Amino acid sequence: MDIISNMGFFYSYRDTRFHNLNPLLKFSVCAVLAIAAMVLEDPPVLAALFVISAAIAAESRIITGWSYYMKVAVWIAVFLILLNLVLSQSGNTVLFEAKLNLPIFESIRITLEALFFGLTISLRLATVISAFALLSLTVSPQEMMRVMTKMKLPAKSVFVTSLSTRFVPSLMDDVETLTQVQKTRGAKLKGIRGKGTVIIPLLSNSLERSVSVAEAMESRGFDGKFEYGRQKSKAEND
Repeated sequence: MDIISNMGFFYSYRDTRFHNLNPLLKFSVCAVLAIAAMVLEDPPVLAALFVISAAIAAESRIITGWSYYMKVAVWIAVFLILLNLVLSQSGNTVLFEAKLNLPIFESIRITLEALFFGLTISLRLATVISAFALLSLTVSPQEMMRVMTKMKLPAKSVFVTSLSTRFVPSLMDDVETLTQVQKTRGAKLKGIRGKGTVIIPLLSNSLERSVSVAEAMESRGFDGKFEYGRQKSKAEND
């Protein structure tokens, strides 16, 4: 059983309204949510944006994959809140204050304003990550390439992104296969030394796959030049 692919962490088509939208429209919705979250500062507005993104995830039936992204967002949010409470001692509403007599921190002063600011930043981050999750889980790599091409982004960037997105599923399959092989051999995969039995072969397989792709591109006459409409111009000349 392919455990990693069944986690819902990658794109998987579902017959929903959002999945069936035009890829450019889906990209625009996710971009608007992310940009609005980065620009706006009002917590109720940020909360509304997050709720909208969560509603889209529910309608698209990608809650399982979306929740994995949110778990990462929660850990980052907790770190940001604690860091802000310790480093930012501004504010008038003091919640806790103590003298530490340390070289760097002579005293610690936790204020309600610092806590509120940390929560706002965390909500903004969660909304941006949620928008990115929607984009990753509802737009296929092929659709993403077409959107990037229509937007006239640098062709080299489109090409590199295309190769990267195609390598990720293969990389995850290699991780699962190597992990299962090492477990059948009785290897302990705890700690850096234990995981080295998976990481080293994984790097070797990735390098071999990269060399194979490069040789295939060279054998097909790829000369390293990226020009939009190049195929069309050749056809017209013929």
